[in-house]
Amino acid sequence: MAAVPVAEKGRPNDFFGDQVSKMLKQVSDALTGSTPSVIEGGDQFSSDSEKGSTGRTEADVQRILDRADVQPWVDSEWELVRTLQEAVRNYGRVDLMRCKTKPLGFVAVKRMPNKWVTSSPQEFNTTYPKSSEKPWFDIGATRYLNNVNFPYVCKLHGVFQDAELSFVAMSAAHPGDLFSWCDRLTKQGLEREAAIRPVARQSASAVAWLHNLGIAHRDLSLENILIDSREQGGPRIKLIDFGMGTLSRFITGEVRGKQSYQAPEQHVETVAYDAYLCDTFAMGVILFCLATQDYPWQSTISGECQLFSFVSTRGLRAFLNRRKHRKCKSKLVDVLSEPLMKLLEGMVEFAPDSRLTLGEQCFNEAGVAGRSSVLDMAWMDEWVDCDDTIAA
Repeated sequence: MAAVPVAEKGRPNDFFGDQVSKMLKQVSDALTGSTPSVIEGGDQFSSDSEKGSTGRTEADVQRILDRADVQPWVDSEWELVRTLQEAVRNYGRVDLMRCKTKPLGFVAVKRMPNKWVTSSPQEFNTTYPKSSEKPWFDIGATRYLNNVNFPYVCKLHGVFQDAELSFVAMSAAHPGDLFSWCDRLTKQGLEREAAIRPVARQSASAVAWLHNLGIAHRDLSLENILIDSREQGGPRIKLIDFGMGTLSRFITGEVRGKQSYQAPEQHVETVAYDAYLCDTFAMGVILFCLATQDYPWQSTISGECQLFSFVSTRGLRAFLNRRKHRKCKSKLVDVLSEPLMKLLEGMVEFAPDSRLTLGEQCFNEAGVAGRSSVLDMAWMDEWVDCDDTIAA
């Protein structure tokens, strides 16, 4: 992996190139509602609802979620390039394909049995009322986000069915998910932090914007965030797999997401949890993984993971003082910078009322003013460590 020459003094040089600062400023403006913003590759937001304020958002999303819009699948119109991965939770797989009749470029096509997907959202909800995975929510949320020009989601090209299978075609992202990108990134210490910072900033902005639109993801993970290097203006992250998402912010009795990423309050069945803060917790786990190439714990269920139990009783800082880096064998406290450790402590704070937010509008309203967000943390400042050589 080649090293990129360091930027001149005062000018950041990172994985996303020179234009990322401008784009992130535009995202921040759209998040705070301070001014109508034009995101590179997207359209101008001209109304409060399009910038994510509450009101008609849930009705808008629900109307699109209720649409099936299924087209017939004609196998001869598609060319299989290769299989990307198995889609175990949806009983299918994801293929990289080309459409022979339209200039769509490479397309990721998820194929699933009709017995599972059914013919419509209404039929699915009737047939599988207790399912944690809802493929039509994934489709509907992606369609809605495309409609409002949300830049951090893949383009939905269509939903198709034949006699046995359902096919969901979306734009393919290259080079792929954060899990693979993280594994390929060999630098450690400050050089690694400089490389992952723009990914963290862009991901946090994307999820905060999603929340402002009234949608909680609830399955954020390294596998469900992609990097697309072919975007105009430079590489951009893409959120995928909204099948566990919800339009409700406060939830009781639903545990969602992969075990390492689940906020601990999800396991308290009698108390409603804030789905937005659960997404923040998952983002903290993702950041930990990007920085250390390891998971902090395997499960957040009480008594199931010794590492989680240690952090529960001693705190994350004590864990970082004791845990060794799986690659360089130094203690994590000696590998990670102080600003990053403070940020991680705030994002994976076990008490949701004390956890950092992502800067969403709902936490800036009257009555909750003063709630700290990741945007307040020094590590998220793009100028930190800008003189270090970084990995490309």
